[in-house]
Amino acid sequence: YPKRTFVRMPSFIHFIWHDRSNRLYLWSALIISLVLLVIFKVLYPYPNLVMDSYYYIRAASTNADVNAWPIGYSKFLQLVGLFTHSHLVLVTVQYLFLELSFLLLFFTLRYLFRLGRLVSIILFVFFFVNPLFLYTANLIMADALFNGLSIIWATQLLWIIYRPRPYMIVTHALLLLITLTGRYNALYYPLVAAIAFVLSRQRLGLKLAGIGVPVILVVSFILYTSH
Repeated sequence: YPKRTFVRMPSFIHFIWHDRSNRLYLWSALIISLVLLVIFKVLYPYPNLVMDSYYYIRAASTNADVNAWPIGYSKFLQLVGLFTHSHLVLVTVQYLFLELSFLLLFFTLRYLFRLGRLVSIILFVFFFVNPLFLYTANLIMADALFNGLSIIWATQLLWIIYRPRPYMIVTHALLLLITLTGRYNALYYPLVAAIAFVLSRQRLGLKLAGIGVPVILVVSFILYTSH
């Protein structure tokens, strides 16, 4: 038989830092995001609040363990409040977290699927030159945090399908639990995750663990909230 040759893919970090085009995408995304944020805050110096915003803020100020909505965003407000009560810092953290989640998804897509230049540019513009995400981050609501967590969760599902590792069972379950504490929309996420684990190339026991552990954590959070 002829001798087979295998091309070993570089590590994800190596793929980003040692490829000129990827470094250009990385620095361009960071610079564009910061410039757009500065321009936006000059035009809109104050965050936007709606009626629901005050429920989140009240739960944070009273250190509540339960709220009309999931308690995760209120805990996030408390975490930021440990360092500063500046609304500018809060909006900045929300926006940068959202953009960093898009950055992780962007490079994951390029790494796993070897995207061409045109597709990469279209995705880059949508992710990092999109005013919608500035308005989302400027709202005192769970939207920016939940969207960012959901993007990271979806990105990890791609890794579970195409590059599964045993530790992803734990990281995925914890990430899904944290996402659920932000919005109850994540209640159906375990169903989508189950499909990803079924499609992944790993042992049956690991697949079952990947499907079962998030369900246990989600049910535990539901029981905790109900209690």
